[in-house]
Amino acid sequence: MRINFEKYFEVCDLVFDKWNNIDGLEVRPLFSPHPVETNILYFRTLWENGYATYAHLADIASHDVLTKRVEEDKKLPGISPKLNKKVGERLFLSCTGKKN
Repeated sequence: MRINFEKYFEVCDLVFDKWNNIDGLEVRPLFSPHPVETNILYFRTLWENGYATYAHLADIASHDVLTKRVEEDKKLPGISPKLNKKVGERLFLSCTGKKN
């Protein structure tokens, strides 16, 4: 069985590290190192008292796991200290909404 994804969804290419406006809902995709392709997604929309924000952090590696993968030698597998710091900062960005 083949499903035509575009038949059910309007596909939008998103620019990483930038807010992408999709009909008033802004999406900011951020790279997240993980063995399975995944990304951090932040959402925001302008509300009566400023932006309402939400972070989708599902299926990402924890900060502790990423820190254990830090490798100074670029010839060895792992992530750089610089990338680890950048991703760690992105995990703790402030949001107004929360999933219970």
